[in-house]
Amino acid sequence: MSRSKKAASILIIAGICSPLFLLFFVTDYDPEASLSWNLNNMEIVVREQRWVRPSDFDETIDRLCLAVRNERAYLRFGGLILKPKISIRYKYVILFGIICITIGTGLIATAGRDEVDE
Repeated sequence: MSRSKKAASILIIAGICSPLFLLFFVTDYDPEASLSWNLNNMEIVVREQRWVRPSDFDETIDRLCLAVRNERAYLRFGGLILKPKISIRYKYVILFGIICITIGTGLIATAGRDEVDE
């Protein structure tokens, strides 16, 4: 098996397995809703929104945003700041899988043509 076929098969396997594996970490799934609604609203939450004490890095970011945009980066309450939620939409994970499968399929097609030419 040539090197390009190995890379193509790895891309195809990654394109199939990554959305299936990350499906376990999805939130906001509604079994009674349609597929399009679920794809638009499902997300993988990396960090929830929460109140924390600011670190030196957070204070630096807040001062920089205040100087550049004349607004604060974080919502403040007393000595705490509200850290935003960080999440990845599941539809982008599926799109990544489709792109990997497409590139892998194209690599297999061109790898077969290169072997015939030799």
